[in-house]
Amino acid sequence: MNLSFQIIEEVVSYLDLADLKTCRQVSRSWNQEALRNIKSKGKIVIQDEEKLIQFVNLFKNSFISFSNFELSGDIDLGSPLAIHFFRVFGKSAKFVFFNRVRWRDSELKNILFDMLPSLEVLAVEARAYSDRRLFPKEDSDNDYRLPNIKVLKLNVFSFITELTTPFLRDLLRVCVNLEKISSLRTEKRNPLPMQFIQYVCNEMNYDTADDVVNMPFASDIAIAEAIIESKDVKLNKLAYLDANMRLRTHGIHQLAFRGFPLKQMDLTIMSDVDTKSLHDLLRSVESTLTTFKLKFHPRCSAANEYAVPPLKNLTSLTLNGYKHSLKFLETLPNLKSLQLIRLYFSTALEKEPISFKFTSQLQSLEVYEDFSPKCSRNTVQFLVQLFPGIQFLKLENLTDLAMSAIFSGYPTLVELDAMNGLYSDASITGIPQNVFESIDDPYEMAVFDDLRQTESLASMKSKPNSIDSLNFYCVLRTMCNILLYSFQISKAYP
Repeated sequence: MNLSFQIIEEVVSYLDLADLKTCRQVSRSWNQEALRNIKSKGKIVIQDEEKLIQFVNLFKNSFISFSNFELSGDIDLGSPLAIHFFRVFGKSAKFVFFNRVRWRDSELKNILFDMLPSLEVLAVEARAYSDRRLFPKEDSDNDYRLPNIKVLKLNVFSFITELTTPFLRDLLRVCVNLEKISSLRTEKRNPLPMQFIQYVCNEMNYDTADDVVNMPFASDIAIAEAIIESKDVKLNKLAYLDANMRLRTHGIHQLAFRGFPLKQMDLTIMSDVDTKSLHDLLRSVESTLTTFKLKFHPRCSAANEYAVPPLKNLTSLTLNGYKHSLKFLETLPNLKSLQLIRLYFSTALEKEPISFKFTSQLQSLEVYEDFSPKCSRNTVQFLVQLFPGIQFLKLENLTDLAMSAIFSGYPTLVELDAMNGLYSDASITGIPQNVFESIDDPYEMAVFDDLRQTESLASMKSKPNSIDSLNFYCVLRTMCNILLYSFQISKAYP
């Protein structure tokens, strides 16, 4: 079937890189359009000046325009090669990542202002030095602007934040239409080995260990300082702060005073922050905030009396280190995703009962590192009453009765994570353990009416357990929808 070029162009524009590669095999016309989109959506990574020369020579006369570049390693931004590269490809560049390249004095400034007129996303990873500024001191008061840049991805690092902040202030001051600031270190953070985490937790008390394992990077601290303390930085369109900001009371007040129209915020509040200061900050973003990640310092009093204004637009909330009740959920009518970390979950539900008149829109609930001795059937049944629309659920310390309550209370559950639990396989299948022991042929399981059928479940993670082939067959039969539609089942083994 021959399709018009306009139809192919429209279809291909919605595809990701993996699907674009598949499209290249359809026909010559599909290959041409897919290749054009790959060039525009993919990222060109150039790691040294030799490859810079090769790329320029190969594509300088090409009709294909490249828009996404990463320059890394042994590249000097002041060299004739780099300047020639940006003169050839700079006009079409919309994303540029300067990954630990070298520059001196005003070399970066000249490239940004003179050779990248269409730049929308700027990423910088570099070590800060005392003389590394975007502008020389004599140019610091000039009215430079980069109006097209909407996103900054940053990791400008130093052990001394006083060296980092001046460069970041220069950068923020010229990006007047900035909408998002994110930390490259947060994006690339790799989890530490579990053996190391266990060692730290054994050697220290839990709260201290958590601070060590999840220690914020100095670059994130510098980002927070540059945003809050720079009074000449307006940022009237800043909506997304995707960097782990650790703030004391002064910083909380300054952030509230700046009045950014934030839709996303990642915040750690220190021990001196009280409930009123946090409440005032949330009031300042009450009409805009949709995604909020909040971590309490172990000695922060606000963790014991968290008061939330009616954030009507909030759809995703993560609380780490919270110690009080969950009654505040009544003020969040549109919340769809809730993550709770380091919490006595059962106790939090019981402290101040949530009104059953409250209509919850919650679809995803994840509870991590639950300190409760067990998650009982009563707790699950209470959850079902409060949050009847849950489709994605993660709970810890589940018992057999609690697992049965999950399957009966959430018949449309799509994903279940029950990795750390106190249950047996019988609670998954619905068949008592003594029945398994009396049957030799797995196919005889089909005659049991009690064999549970979870028709909506597409993914399940269960606890490490010693199971034989008979039990495992029955578990798979229970997850019939997973098998029928070739979904992935995650089963951990010892």
